[in-house]
Amino acid sequence: MGKLLTVDDLEIIFEKQSDDHDCRWCVYVRARKGQKEKNILMIKLNNKPYTRFLKNDGTIVKNSKDVLKDIMSNIVQLIWEMPVSKLEKDIMKKSNKKKLKKSGNYRN
Repeated sequence: MGKLLTVDDLEIIFEKQSDDHDCRWCVYVRARKGQKEKNILMIKLNNKPYTRFLKNDGTIVKNSKDVLKDIMSNIVQLIWEMPVSKLEKDIMKKSNKKKLKKSGNYRN
């Protein structure tokens, strides 16, 4: 295992490269601790990266759709991009409802 870091916020970016680059994908990891923000890692690769969303129940670690939904609800999207999948649409709706409920502007 490499370095163990404790941070306040973490951002992971998957970036597909154009055909004229020396790799097909770049993965960036950015971290924030207090007021300091830093790029801590850049990985270049030709194979498509994959992700797993796991939950540790104390005795067993297993794949979890709940963890996936929790992470997906925190995705940063550009304003002009529309959600691509039904899952993204559902997550965006739930996220917007939560924001409206907090602001007091939500009506059923």
